Amino acid sequence: MRDFWRKNKPYLIAAGAIVIALAVVTILISSGVFKKQPEPVVNPDITQIPEPTEEPIETPVPTPSEVIDEPVVYPEPEYDFNVEDVYVYIPGLEKEYTIAWVSDAHILTDFEPAEDIAEDQVETITTRRDLAFVDIYGTPSYKVWPEIIAFLNYNNPDAIIFGGDIMDYCSEANINYVSELLNNNLRGDIPYMYIRADHDYGAWYSNGLYSEVDTMGMHAEKFLDEDSSDLKMLDFNEFKIIGINGSTKDMPEWQYNWFMNRYQSSYDSGQPVIIATHVPYESHIEEVEKELSDLSFQIRNKTYYWGGGDYVPNETTRQFFDKIYAEDTVVKQVLAGHLHASFDGKISEQVSEHIFAPAYSGSIGMVHIMSEESRNSNIDNQTDEMESSEQDTDEEIKEVSDGTMNEGQNNA
Repeated sequence: MRDFWRKNKPYLIAAGAIVIALAVVTILISSGVFKKQPEPVVNPDITQIPEPTEEPIETPVPTPSEVIDEPVVYPEPEYDFNVEDVYVYIPGLEKEYTIAWVSDAHILTDFEPAEDIAEDQVETITTRRDLAFVDIYGTPSYKVWPEIIAFLNYNNPDAIIFGGDIMDYCSEANINYVSELLNNNLRGDIPYMYIRADHDYGAWYSNGLYSEVDTMGMHAEKFLDEDSSDLKMLDFNEFKIIGINGSTKDMPEWQYNWFMNRYQSSYDSGQPVIIATHVPYESHIEEVEKELSDLSFQIRNKTYYWGGGDYVPNETTRQFFDKIYAEDTVVKQVLAGHLHASFDGKISEQVSEHIFAPAYSGSIGMVHIMSEESRNSNIDNQTDEMESSEQDTDEEIKEVSDGTMNEGQNNA
């Protein structure tokens, strides 16, 4: 037996291994490991992700015309402004234009001494800010300024004229506050003209730190219009608005030449012109001049417009006015501020003038420029409204009268 094992040992070991392997396979088959896996069920409601191709699928990029920008919605301002409507009629206009006017806001934002605000001037500034330049509710002008911007954004006029004295004096704080809201908050699709006046440039509380040249440089640096003379005009082709900067002083020779270059092109082509100035002009019509003078003395206790008092023109400025008052002038309208009171009249038989109330009082001007034909239509509409109103009044009087008679009969 021992010899048999020794001779057949390799064969016996191999046979044992085969038996063990067969046993393992049997166990695995019985456990289902080698069963055929079912085909995956495809849900027809689920979009199948395609297999990647050799070339990537390109997503079409929309062209600029296909990109739809959501329109910016500007909310209605909470402040209840007094809107001063002015109507300018020009023959042959093809459309109506609306120009907003803002002047004499006299914004003050200095609350304590600063490098450019002398300590002994703070009390004066505080009085002007909290008592002089407030609306009827006591709201200081610097708080009205954001509401002015909101009003302009909401009403979206064709253009805006900032007619001078927007700030009460030039300081780092004032110019930063006014320019930041104007540059960043005013919608960018409205053209505007900012004609500066003495308060915009005057650094009266800095104890001589700034000269007027310095403050002009500050305006050029801080504002988007850079206080450029080229931006003191708005040309609508059908008419032109020319702004007179620094109108509290006589016109220097260079400014007169600048004006004439723009005026002459309009004169030669017959293009109507509107003059925007801070300081108003006297009237050559006696009864109108008396009304304007009376108002000026009532508000300012002196003649506070060009033609008298502190505003007697020199030779160069007189040449400018000769163009305005000439019988063949192409100027149709003068728009002004400065007086801190509203006035409407004519400075000559050809030229009308409107003086706007100050913005610090909560007033904004809206100038409606339309065709001469629209004037006749408006007059007809006003006549119809008056006749309708008179008819309603007559009927109301009759009803009251009839009621009174019935009541008397009943009492009798």
